[in-house]
Amino acid sequence: MRSIVLGHLDDHIAFHGEVAGVRSARKHLSWFCARLPGGASFRSAMLAHDTVADQRREVEGYFDALAAAGAIIDNEASTAHERDAAAGAAASRRSSV
Repeated sequence: MRSIVLGHLDDHIAFHGEVAGVRSARKHLSWFCARLPGGASFRSAMLAHDTVADQRREVEGYFDALAAAGAIIDNEASTAHERDAAAGAAASRRSSV
């Protein structure tokens, strides 16, 4: 899931540019992690970041913490959530074009 979230961040920045992309990526990245342990804290932390580098570090740290805590992410649930998040991101891109 880490690679999917980071890939989405990269794609989001490439599409929107860094300034606008960083702001709107906050909600998109939060959607991916909303149902995971610590998702609310992750969302709060993402709101404080104003650069892609900071957002990438936050994502890496979040998934490192999940791994260290032994959190098991259900692939089936994650996949469904990823589809929902990707659909929301695609709809957002279509509405901004």
